[in-house]
Amino acid sequence: MPLRRCDGAWKRARRSAGIDVVTSTLFLHHFVDEQLVRLLADAAQLARLVVVCEPRRAKFVVRASRLLWAVGFSDVGVHEAVVSARAGFNGKELSALWPTQGQWELHEQAVGLFSHRFIARRVVQ
Repeated sequence: MPLRRCDGAWKRARRSAGIDVVTSTLFLHHFVDEQLVRLLADAAQLARLVVVCEPRRAKFVVRASRLLWAVGFSDVGVHEAVVSARAGFNGKELSALWPTQGQWELHEQAVGLFSHRFIARRVVQ
């Protein structure tokens, strides 16, 4: 779905009922930085808490993804896992794209062997 089509749904959801949490799993690595800036800014306007789990971009993860055939993945599944690992995140990449306005507590780190977690929590004063 093009990012443009998501914009209206998010705004309607915000108007209809307050949103406390926005979550995303294995979704953000499909977008380029310019799109992520817009998407994250929208999420920051919508919710008090944003929790994201993405593939971790690391050589080990790419290499391990190539071995998924051993547990029954098809060639297409292995290819998708490798591409996702290459497109994943590491370090503080999502934090750098998060909007600077507002009071936010950001946590971003590798979790386990294969995952990257980002949490943004609005600080209420």
